Amino acid sequence: VAITDHYYPEWGLWESFLIDGRDSALMRDALLETVPVELPGDAVIHIDPSSAPIIYRKGAAIISMLVDYLGEERIKAGIQHFLEKYKFDCANSQQYWEAFEEATGEPISAFADSWVYQPGYPILNVKREGNELHLEQQRFTFSHKEYDQVWLVPINVLVYLESGETRNIRTLMQEKTASLSIPEETVAFQVNPTQSGFYRVRYEQADLERLGRVIEEKKLSPVGSFGLENDLLALVYSGEYSLTDYLAFVGEHFAQEDRYLPLLDIVHNLATLYLIAEDRRSEVAGVGRAISEQALEKVGLEPEPGESLHITEIRDELLWAAFTFGSEQAAEFGADQFRELLGGGTVHEDIRSSVLKIGAVGDAGAFDYFAHKLRSTDTPET
Repeated sequence: VAITDHYYPEWGLWESFLIDGRDSALMRDALLETVPVELPGDAVIHIDPSSAPIIYRKGAAIISMLVDYLGEERIKAGIQHFLEKYKFDCANSQQYWEAFEEATGEPISAFADSWVYQPGYPILNVKREGNELHLEQQRFTFSHKEYDQVWLVPINVLVYLESGETRNIRTLMQEKTASLSIPEETVAFQVNPTQSGFYRVRYEQADLERLGRVIEEKKLSPVGSFGLENDLLALVYSGEYSLTDYLAFVGEHFAQEDRYLPLLDIVHNLATLYLIAEDRRSEVAGVGRAISEQALEKVGLEPEPGESLHITEIRDELLWAAFTFGSEQAAEFGADQFRELLGGGTVHEDIRSSVLKIGAVGDAGAFDYFAHKLRSTDTPET
């Protein structure tokens, strides 16, 4: 990802990694039965569909967290020191972390002990008292159980000031609790605004609502907005928040959302909730329809030359989501496009997936069309 992102930053690969890589690892690692990224010594974790999200995706997220904490120059210094120290020799993972500690002077071995060799991850409970933030960490799982685990947590707090300016405050949380000072004129604050930290955050309701207003003003970054919404959904799954809480927050504060990352996560999450919460489908659909229709109005129903890759991707997702949530506009457009295919015409490849799905649901001629394509097509795309 890093190499490709260097040459093609417009592709937004790090944003895609947050959903496809980091988030899937957070979901898997929140299960009661999980595994560490690596077992110390000679013990081996067998790679299978259950452990792969931990080994590869959590592993990548942990490296990203370390890069954010140390900075690229100290990361390079650590790698250079490791390679020089063990050139023409063999080295194991623990020696790798020890070499980083020697090169940087930071407690990297303790970092690895908590993140690489320990299963799970923490949630930070954040409480503001005046000009102090009090943080407490505990292991986050979807099944409530007490643990005495502690992680070495790099903390980054973005504070929003009355003047309109922002300020970053960083610290390293080494115990179960920690406190840090924030400016007196702080209006709102977000912990882990870049989502580089592999943990979740729980705010008190008043602070959560303040961040919601910052989202409405589009002053919270796409990544920060995604992180806040994604953590809130995880708390719904764990029973800390209700579905009503989530729908109210998203419906109010993301009503005009048109940025790729938070929008993609919201429509995916609402689609999942629509499937599993059968008795609440009308409420979920109402929120999803409002958000997806206003976003489609902004990006347009059909692709335009020269548009960004993210707009191309999100349009196809929005068309299917809006149709699922009962949008008449999406249903009519999809049906018209599918009839074009039935008549021998073409549909732009960037919306073909959603058009085919809409047609499969609602057109009587869909079965014969797909059966013919299955027998005659040369490529999966057509």
